[in-house]
Order: sequence, then structure tokens, then C-alpha cells
Amino acid sequence: MSEKLTYEELEEQIQALVCAEKERQWVEKALQESEDRYRGVVEDMPVLVCRFLPGGEITFVNRSYCEYFNRTMDELIGSNFLSLIPQFDQQVVLNNISALTVEAPTQSHEHSVIAPNGDIRWQRWTNRALFDARGDATEYQSIGEDITEQKWAEEALRESERRYRNIYDNAQIGLYRSRIRDGKIEMANHRMAEIFGYASPEECVEKYIAIEHYVRPELRDALLKRLQQHGKFSNFEAPIKKDDGSIIWIQFSGILSEEKGCFEGVAADITDRRQAEEALRKSEEKFRTLVEESPLGISLITSDARYQYVNPAFQKILGYTIEDIPTGREWFRKAFPDDKVRHQVIQSWMENENQPDVGLSKPVVFPVTCKDGSRKDIQFRSVKMENGDILVLYEDITECSKMERLLREAQKFEAIGTLAGGIAHDFNNLLMGIQGRASLMALELGASHIQREHIDAIQEYVQSATTLTRQLLGFARGGKYEVKPIDLNALLRDSATMFGRTRKEIQIHINCRRSPLVVEADMGQIEQVLLNMYVNAWQAMPDGGKLFLETDLVTLDETYCEPHQIPAGPYAKITIMDDGRGMDETTRQRIFDPFFSTKEKTRGTGLGLASAYGIIKHHAGLITVHSEVGHGTTFCIYLPKSDKNVPLEDASVGGPIRGSETILLVDDEEMVIEVSQAMLKRLGYTVWVANSGNQAIEQILAKGKDLDLVILDLVMPGIDGGTTFDRIREIEPKMPVLLSSGYTIDGKAHHVMSRGCNGFVQKPFNIIELSEKVRNVLDEAKRSTQT
Repeated sequence: MSEKLTYEELEEQIQALVCAEKERQWVEKALQESEDRYRGVVEDMPVLVCRFLPGGEITFVNRSYCEYFNRTMDELIGSNFLSLIPQFDQQVVLNNISALTVEAPTQSHEHSVIAPNGDIRWQRWTNRALFDARGDATEYQSIGEDITEQKWAEEALRESERRYRNIYDNAQIGLYRSRIRDGKIEMANHRMAEIFGYASPEECVEKYIAIEHYVRPELRDALLKRLQQHGKFSNFEAPIKKDDGSIIWIQFSGILSEEKGCFEGVAADITDRRQAEEALRKSEEKFRTLVEESPLGISLITSDARYQYVNPAFQKILGYTIEDIPTGREWFRKAFPDDKVRHQVIQSWMENENQPDVGLSKPVVFPVTCKDGSRKDIQFRSVKMENGDILVLYEDITECSKMERLLREAQKFEAIGTLAGGIAHDFNNLLMGIQGRASLMALELGASHIQREHIDAIQEYVQSATTLTRQLLGFARGGKYEVKPIDLNALLRDSATMFGRTRKEIQIHINCRRSPLVVEADMGQIEQVLLNMYVNAWQAMPDGGKLFLETDLVTLDETYCEPHQIPAGPYAKITIMDDGRGMDETTRQRIFDPFFSTKEKTRGTGLGLASAYGIIKHHAGLITVHSEVGHGTTFCIYLPKSDKNVPLEDASVGGPIRGSETILLVDDEEMVIEVSQAMLKRLGYTVWVANSGNQAIEQILAKGKDLDLVILDLVMPGIDGGTTFDRIREIEPKMPVLLSSGYTIDGKAHHVMSRGCNGFVQKPFNIIELSEKVRNVLDEAKRSTQT
């Protein structure tokens, strides 16, 4: 039996028990308070907190866990946390948990979860395993957080890096990082490698060192200087040697790299651009040379009508500099001082400028007043450019205009001359009948016959009419009858002396070249020209005046002769100058027109100067006129100089020369046949008649051996005189032929004469002229036969 406790001992034990109970209660209270504080902290943590058993059954979750999955604590506790994880990630989670040991009780991992809305989100968990004494896991404590945004950011970063790498590798511009010290490439993309001629970026990084590839090393020094001063450089261009040694042009831009001692940037192959720029520079240089050296004036006018450029030819042609005409207003005012002309030019300019299409406009011609006051005909061509500016071409066509006027005059004279020649030919045939009959009557009647006065008057009238036809034929440029060397000095003196006897009120001053001035011409025609000039001068000085006549030998060059269509060379020049009233420009331009006259009807036909013009032109010469109102008129006549000598004049026969030969007379005009036949018979000849070329050929075939001479008309219907002549010579090669025509010896007659025709007689002719021509041809033919 145990020893009985004393009261004091019992009281002490009771007191100890009370103290122990109080201590236990305090500890339990402290523990409860600690658990409450811990639970409060865990409950309020923003992270996810969870405890679960080894089988996955949840034993605790905090408020954040519940809110994240949008479930209550009661719904979650007791459920398996694996139900919140997609099936494809569940095994990964289990493997991570199973790997926890006593030695390594904690581990972190990431996995996906199924959000309440069905989306897949990402979480990162740190798991801690609790083990019993045997080392078996009894529970797991896990703390997690949502890392979906981080995952997305990481994925975006990876995608960005992938895209950047793709862009970097496939960029069509070179990307690089280079070492400052020697220019070694430390990083390059495919394009950079391609630019330098390498197969890959790796090869470029391995081989390329800038200091070995700069064609001009000083350019790299300049690049580094910019980099040092500004920390960057832009659009720096330099020629670089590729790996194969060829030269290309590279444009670099760069900036100091974060990596010490390097810079990085972009590079572009600008070889094509540099070549294009060089080609453009050369093209511009050629264009500038063309513009500067162009014979055409060129100006560039801005869209606001300001002159931006004029080339040297513009200044040479017109005299104006760009300072003289800064604006279109100044140009129009100075170049076209006449208000009417200026209005026309501005209107034409506005029409061209308002054209909607760019390109070349139609050319226009206007007279322009140059800076020195002279006037020139300028052809304008304007080109409207895309930017609204206008390029204008100026061509001086003053000489061309003169040539065109000369050509128009020549064509006009040729047309009228053809008509005048035809009229003169027909008129000469009529005069032939009158002249022939009158000369026959004069032979029959004695000098004292009562009708002789009338016969002589008829012959004088015929001569006057013949002079008129000579003028018509002269105008028709067919006025040369008998061309031979003549001395113009002698002809000028003789004609002036003869004219001076009838015009005492005119003082004539003659200044002839000392040595003979010989030309080949028809003396009668040139004398007619001179007399026409004298008469024109006399009519310009109704109150008397002075007439100055001068001869000289001059040489005309190609520049002077070409517009007038005459050959260059030595020319005899006759100057006829009066101090009369002169004439205005309008009159001067028409002075050589046929039938144009400023005189009253009784003082001229208007053919004098026109025929003079035709005669001189037909002698391969030139006639010019200069005149001003109140300052007289000067005519200059130019005829080709001849080196031949002037022949001595033969003595003329006083009366008709008779004969007894047989002559075939060929003419289509019955009147001409009748009178010619009568004159020939009167002279003693036997005359056969043919009305056409065919009849003439038939008669020669039939009895040509009995003929001594053929007088052949040139112009006939059917077979003309030229063809008939050729057939006659085929039948009778030695048959003498005397050509007869109302036209002059030039033209068709000249061609027939050049083929061996024996002579020419101009209609109308009288019996004495006919007798001389016939006798000369017959006698010459006999002499040729005898020799």
C-alpha cells in the first residue's frame, strides 16, 4: 500500500496539476491563435495555396485558389486536383510529385490548367512533401501562381525573335556588325554576304576584313571619323572590292554598338544606281553640250512665265540675254514692239500653252525684233513639259523665207512666162503674115509709089509689135536669139549715149571698168534690159535728175548665190542708180511682176522690168533692186563672166539675096506658108510645101534627092519640128535644115540646133532677113560638100 501523502504534498501536486493545466490551456490557446494567424495569412495570400493527399484529394485551399477556379472551398476540398489539369499534362504533374524525396522534398514545375471559362491557362507550382517516420509521403503542400501572361510574353518574344531572325536573314539589304579596329565582320546576314560575294554569312564573317577591301582607304578613315564625332554615320558611299576582286559601290549607314569596339548598321549595293547616275551625268553633259552648241536658240520658261535659261545660240540669233528678258512680259514687249503683231503672238502662245497634252506643238513663224533693232523671221517650236515648264526652240529662217519667196516668184514667173511665151509665139505667126506681105509689097512698089508711105508704116508697126513680143519672150525666159561674146562696157556706153540724146533732162554719169568686160549673151536682149532700166529711172525722175552707170568684175560666193540658184564664181556687174523718188517695200516686192506698173496707162505696159528679169535669169544671171522712198533706186545686174574674145561684126547686105535652089517649106500655119512661099518664089527659089511633119517626111522619102534645103517650123501638132528633123537626118543625113519658130533659139530650138541643125530664123522675118538666112545655109552646105 502506498505511502499516504501529506496535505502539503497533496496540495503541491494539486497545485502542480493546476499549473500544468493552465500551461496546457495557454499552449493550446497560443497554438490556436498561431493557427488562426497562419490560416488568416494563408487565406489572404494573393498566390494559390493548396494541400492534398498522395492520391490527389484536396485537403485545403485558400481563398485565391477558390476565386481562381471560381469554386467554393466546400466544392474543392475532397475533390481531386488532377481534374483541374488537362489530361495531356496530368502525367507530367504526377511524375514531378512522385520525384519528391525526404532528401529533396521540394520542387517547382509548370503546367497548364483548365480555367472556369474553358480556356487553357498556365501556372507555376512549388510543391513540398510531408513524410512520416518511415519516410512515406503523407501530404503535399503547394503554392502556385498564374503565369499565363508571362507565357504569352515569352511566346511573343520567341515569335518576335523568330520573325526578326527571318527578316534579318532574308532582308534585301545588308545587315552587319563590324569591328572598329580593322573592319572585320562579326555578324552578317545573307544579303550582306551576297553583296561581298560570299556563299554564306558564315563565310563572310570568317573572311571579310574591311581594311583589305576598301579601294580608297582614306574613305574608311573618313567613315570612322564621322563615327567618332557623332556616334553614327548615314549614307556613306565607297567603292569596295568583292571577294572575286571586282569593284562595287556600297552605301553604308551605322551606329556604335553596345558591344564595345564595334558598330552595326545596314549596307546596300548601289553600283547600278551609281552607274545610272554616271550615265545620267554623261547624258546631261551631252544634252548640255547639245543645247549649248545647238545652232537653234533654246529657252526654258517656267510655268509662271519666267525665263530660266537661254542658250548661246538664242543670244547670237536675237541678241537678248536672260537679264534682258527675265519674264514673258518683257520678251513680248521687246521682241514684238508692234501692238498688232504682239497680240497675234500672245494669242498663239496662249493657245499652245492651254493644250492639255505635253509634247511638241506645231511650229509657228513670226517676225522678231532683235536687240540691235534688226528684224528676223523666227520659227518657234514649244515643248510643254510634265512639270508645266515650256522648252522653246527658235530657228532663224530669215534666209529660208527669202529663198521661199524667190522660189514662189520663180514658180509664178515660170507659169506666167509659159503663157506669155505661147502668146508671143502665136502673135509672131500673125506678125509673120503681115510682115511678109508688107515686105513683098515694098519690093513690088517703087520708093515713089503713092502707097509706099503706108507700106513703110505697116512695117514700122510690125517692128513695134515685134518689140512687144520680144519683151514677152524675154519675160518667158526664152529671149536669147543669138548668143555670142559681147563687151558690156561698149554696150553700156552705146545704149546710154543713145538714151541720153532723147532725155536731155537726165545727167548720165558712166564709170566703166578699164578692161573689156565680156559675157556670152544676146546683145539685143541685154540692150533691151538696159534701155528698160534707163526708162524706169527716167520715169522716177519727172523733174530731171542723175543716172549713175557703173561696171565691175566681182566674185560671188556660195552663200550669196545659193538662194538665187546661180553658180558661184566671177560675174560682170552692172549698177544702174538714180536719185529719183524711190519706192516703198510693197512696190519693191512687185517690181518684177508682169503687167505691174505705178505709171499711168499711157506711159508703160508693165512688161519692161518683168522682161528684164526674165532675160537676165535666162542668161544664168541675177538682178537685184534696192530702194527707199525719197532716196532713189539701185538696180544691180550680174552676168557670168566669159573668157572668150568679142568677134568682129560682119558687114550687112543691103538688099535681098536671090537664088534658084529647091526648098521644102514645112509649117502648120496656112498663113505662114502662103507668105513664106510667096517670098521664096519672089527670091527665085522653087518651093514645095508640107503642112505637117508627116507630109515633110513623105516628100523627102519620095524625092529628097531633088531638094536643096528644108525650112522647118519648130512647133507643130503631131510630129513636132525636133522629131521631124531627126527623121530627115535619118533619111538624108546631109540635108541642110533651117529652123523657123515664133519662139526664140533657146529651149527646144537650142536642142535641135545642138543636134546639127544648120540655122535658125526668128518669126516674124521680112524678105531680106529670110534671103540672108537661106543663102547663108545653102552656101555653107555647098562649102561643106566641096571639102
